[in-house]
Formats: sequence, structure tokens, C-alpha cells
Amino acid sequence: MNVVTPEFVAEACSLSPGLLGGGAAVGLVLWLFGWPTHRFWIVFLATILAGIYGLHEGPALGTPALAAGLALAVAAGVLALALVRLFAFG
Repeated sequence: MNVVTPEFVAEACSLSPGLLGGGAAVGLVLWLFGWPTHRFWIVFLATILAGIYGLHEGPALGTPALAAGLALAVAAGVLALALVRLFAFG
């Protein structure tokens, strides 16, 4: 019985070394520090990325950039807190 299929290993070998190293580093950090930091980083990244997106797209939407960034960051952070368990299983 194979734990990992050969097709998956062949696809993983074709990835760039930087992507493989980054994935291994993220896996190691999650393995070492466990669930509390995993939840923190998911919520943190969702909040930061939504805030940056709001700052970038705010003027195109006709709102001040700071207001759009802050609103999207708060909304994404609260949503990520509620959905963090789905991200963990994904």
C-alpha cells in the first residue's frame, strides 16, 4: 500500500526548489508550534492581504483608500476567525 501515490511524487518533484522549501518551512512551523499559532497566522494573513487589497482598489471603487482598506481588513479578519477551522481541514 502506498502512502503517497507515485503521480503525486512526480508532480511534486517538478516544483521549483523555492516553492518546495517554502512549503517545507511552513509545514515545519505548523508542526512545531501547533494549532494556536496556525490559527493566528491564517487570521493575520487574511487581515493583512484584505487590507492591502482595499488600499489598492479603494480609489477604483470610489471610496477613500484608507476607509476601504480598513473595512476590508476588519471584515476579512472577523470572517477568518469564524472560518479558520475550514482552512485547517483544507
